[in-house]
Amino acid sequence: MTVGVGLVHAVLQSLALAGPPALDPARETMSRWYAYHELLTRPDLLRSLGHTVYVAAVSAVGCVALGSVGAYLLWRAPDWVRRAGAVYRLPIILPHIVVAFITVLFWSETGLVASLLRAAGVVRGTAAVPRVLFAGHGVGPILAYVYKGFPFVMLMSLGVLDRVPERLVTTATMLGAGPVRVFGAVVLPLLAPLLNQLFIILFLYALGGFDIPWILGASRPQMIPMTVYALYFQGSLADRSIAMAALVLLAATAGLFVVVYARIARRLSARERPV
Repeated sequence: MTVGVGLVHAVLQSLALAGPPALDPARETMSRWYAYHELLTRPDLLRSLGHTVYVAAVSAVGCVALGSVGAYLLWRAPDWVRRAGAVYRLPIILPHIVVAFITVLFWSETGLVASLLRAAGVVRGTAAVPRVLFAGHGVGPILAYVYKGFPFVMLMSLGVLDRVPERLVTTATMLGAGPVRVFGAVVLPLLAPLLNQLFIILFLYALGGFDIPWILGASRPQMIPMTVYALYFQGSLADRSIAMAALVLLAATAGLFVVVYARIARRLSARERPV
């Protein structure tokens, strides 16, 4: 209910039907689509939208890939390894802002990884360290979202794998399938419905998250949440309408992506289902 009311208000404000007018009152009748026109014709805003979708999609794919493989390896491991491996759950309880600072601690130019590279003689000096964070390619937010999200995928996947009959894996192994073949032919189809749902959840969160882009995002291109914040709180009244239009467009992009992804996943599942 609250989300629906907020979205309706955002649509109205983006069309200058609520809140302060986007332009001078004398031109108000010409300004209904002003915000969307500006949003769709300004290259920086379009780059910001594309960059946001890119970061969200790559981080969600990374979470699902690492989480599913990690769950399979831990599921097949001895009991003592599985008990020791329970430490993987730690990022789940950490706030996203803490995960962002951990990413800075490890991957900044003076962080732990750079210090190890210098100590090993791989690079010499801080200037020679490859720039991972704040470089505009989105690696920083992607690393943070993956570190935060893949343990969640592992936890949920293990819950499914624990109910898988051992005879399925044993039979595949007896027929000559190796670990990779077992994962692709036996385990992955069983996990596919869950992984599809987890991918959508992680994608949508990364698409609209504010805390990690606020700490790890570059100034150019910005992710949409940071762009909306700057437009709404640091811009003019007209910029507020553009900020609301950006939110509406982001919501529409998320909805379209979910619909397309769900249809593709459904068709792939139908092809794999025996006739």
